[in-house]
Amino acid sequence: MLLLEVISGETLPKPDRGKMRFHKIANVNKAFKDGLAFCALIHRHRPDLIDYSKLSKDNPLENLNTAFDVAEKFLDIPRMLDPDDLINTPKPDERAIMTYVSCYYHAFQGAQQVGHMKKPITD
Repeated sequence: MLLLEVISGETLPKPDRGKMRFHKIANVNKAFKDGLAFCALIHRHRPDLIDYSKLSKDNPLENLNTAFDVAEKFLDIPRMLDPDDLINTPKPDERAIMTYVSCYYHAFQGAQQVGHMKKPITD
């Protein structure tokens, strides 16, 4: 969760401090369950793609679909996670989520080095 806060520049819920597996699972559930963390990552680096102020934690499916669609279309990050699985699974796959987050890191790191990303298509 701290990694996501640093990358996104947004404040997330306070993480559980324990080192046991259930603490880690609780932290994953806090950070990825409502989709706002993924949207915050995108908004931090490409505010033109997502209007973060209009998102609500009460719409997790919409938030996750927005983040995954934008990431796939404009950041070349493949859709590796299923929003329904994240929302309806009590213990989302921590490794799959971290792999997906690392794709964001590589996409933004590479864009900074190159100096550009795909621009949104406007009518």
